[in-house]
Amino acid sequence: MLGVGQVKLIGGVSRQVNVRVKAERLRSYGLTIQDLSQAISSQNLTVPGGTVESGGDRLTLRVDGRVKSASDLERLVLRDKNGGMIRVEDVATVEDAAEEPASAARWNGESTVVLAVRKQSGSNTITVVDSIREKIEDLKPKLPNGYSIEVLRDNSGSIRTGTEGVKEHLILGALLAALVVLLFLGNARSTLIAALAIPTSIIGTFAVMAFQGYTLNVITLLALALAVGIVIDDAIVVLENIFSFIEKRGYSPVRAAREGTKEIGPAVLATTLSLVAVFLPVAFLGGIPGRFLASFGVTMSVSIAVSLFVSFTLTPMLASQWLKLAKHVPGAKRPILERAVDVFYKPLERGYLWLLAGAMKRRWIVVLACIVSLGGCFPLAGKAKTGFLPDDDKAQFEVVLRAPEGTGLRATELEAERMARALRAMPEVTGTLVTVGADEQKTQNQGTVYVALSMPDARKNSQSQVMNIAREKIVPLAPKGYRVSLALVSDFGGGGMQSAKIQY
Repeated sequence: MLGVGQVKLIGGVSRQVNVRVKAERLRSYGLTIQDLSQAISSQNLTVPGGTVESGGDRLTLRVDGRVKSASDLERLVLRDKNGGMIRVEDVATVEDAAEEPASAARWNGESTVVLAVRKQSGSNTITVVDSIREKIEDLKPKLPNGYSIEVLRDNSGSIRTGTEGVKEHLILGALLAALVVLLFLGNARSTLIAALAIPTSIIGTFAVMAFQGYTLNVITLLALALAVGIVIDDAIVVLENIFSFIEKRGYSPVRAAREGTKEIGPAVLATTLSLVAVFLPVAFLGGIPGRFLASFGVTMSVSIAVSLFVSFTLTPMLASQWLKLAKHVPGAKRPILERAVDVFYKPLERGYLWLLAGAMKRRWIVVLACIVSLGGCFPLAGKAKTGFLPDDDKAQFEVVLRAPEGTGLRATELEAERMARALRAMPEVTGTLVTVGADEQKTQNQGTVYVALSMPDARKNSQSQVMNIAREKIVPLAPKGYRVSLALVSDFGGGGMQSAKIQY
């Protein structure tokens, strides 16, 4: 299937034919184990049988010597001795059985077979998961009686939830930003001109994202959601200056657009470049954080740069065509929207002017307050929590069990299932998946209990609280010599380390 890089089988066993040798019988016939092994290998083959020409046709023949069952294997001839044939059944017993299990899996206490699917590097997780689910639906009618297939763990759930959440915030942020502009400007046309900067800047950012090969993922969508409130700033500053030229100086909209943009242009340019200087260095971080956050820095910087271009081109053009020349008629009433805005804006303006006048008279107080604020950043930064990923309730965690060296598969499975049974007694737990020997080395004394929780809004305790309660209940259940730890389910899977090949 396209996009699938690996499918690992956990808990299943393969068919295996066992040949149990009778040593005394083998020795009495003068045969060795090597003779028996060579006879089985040489006779259990399909070999070419030549060709037959019939008229204009040429047919290729083959001799099918592969054994179909254990009884066929028993009839293989080892040696022709004194006119009698010595067969496999004379010196050994053939059993049609299963291989020794190397891994085990249990879903809610019932034995199961797990297919762990890993996607190819660079492929889209959502696309791969959707393709697998479609294939599962096609396979369900073809399963034998008594068999069922279901998805136990789907890592795309958190991706879908996070992506949809960021999309929602992106749309709400754009609408709220336009609403704030409407409340303070009190002019519907000015609000529409400023609001158009948001989709125009984001669409322009898409072109650079496509050129860089970025997709709409959680990181880039987060950058766009943050940029919504920033890309409109340049348009608002330019538009407000143009509006001021029309209202206070009586300029025509075309002249106001030209003169207003020219006057405010250097200040807008300096402000935009300072924002780019904040976000662009994120794109050059090294290590693992840099691999994930490079797209964030580029997307933010490009969206801000595009907003600068929009504020110098689209915003003045629309202002020159849509804004109207102010007509000051004595006694005329202003539009109801402007009067409504003045009800709460005028007190804010008076308060700000009073505060500004006081700050200008007592500049040393302002400077001192700035120094204290800057100095307070250092102790506060030291107390802030740090981590590569934020705390997130994904309704799942894992219990890792390590038994003493030499512990067998079934013993490890038994202890892991005991812990899973205790976990299923918790009201927040919806299911447990026990796997033993699921790693590449098929470690028999290492087990994992995957714990699925109910959705966050359907339970009282958070994921971290449930894990703390589980620690108090699970760790005491472990026998002496067992190591038990609880961990979050990793968002990122690694390819593993290349180990040296050493024989002991």
